[in-house]
Amino acid sequence: MVNTTDIDRLRKNLIELTRDDKGKMQVALTVHARVKNRIFGGGGGSKDSTSRPLGRYSPGYMKTRKKAGHSSNTSVQLRGVAKTTPKGTPRGKNNYVISGQMQEDFQIIRDGRVIGSGFNNKANYEKSLYVEKTYKKDIFAMTPGEEKFLIELIDKLVSKKLNA
Repeated sequence: MVNTTDIDRLRKNLIELTRDDKGKMQVALTVHARVKNRIFGGGGGSKDSTSRPLGRYSPGYMKTRKKAGHSSNTSVQLRGVAKTTPKGTPRGKNNYVISGQMQEDFQIIRDGRVIGSGFNNKANYEKSLYVEKTYKKDIFAMTPGEEKFLIELIDKLVSKKLNA
């Protein structure tokens, strides 16, 4: 015999789950923090979506970085890159102006019912495409580990709602 109370409770909890923006936002924020740290944070340099470093700075550019007081780490680090100088003159490959704007703009974006990581500023989105094209790597996609972490968080959220 089927207990209709349990089915009704599960149905109600599933409906609540689809409307649970707070829960979805918590999951998105938690995963986003990991993705953002991989791309922009840490002293080990930025990593692509396979968790490999983007590349190494050339010895000549390292001299420029040292004069500017930046880290002596040779791993490429995306910290708000811009592909042009303040005057608008295109700069050379791997030679970026450090502003922090791109890093700050990489955040949780809502598009209708979809929540994910992205850029509010179109110019920063275009910079992200430029950087991926320059390094010939997917940078802003999730790593397999980040995807697994996302699934684990969603599973916990679903279990919590279904067992409520």
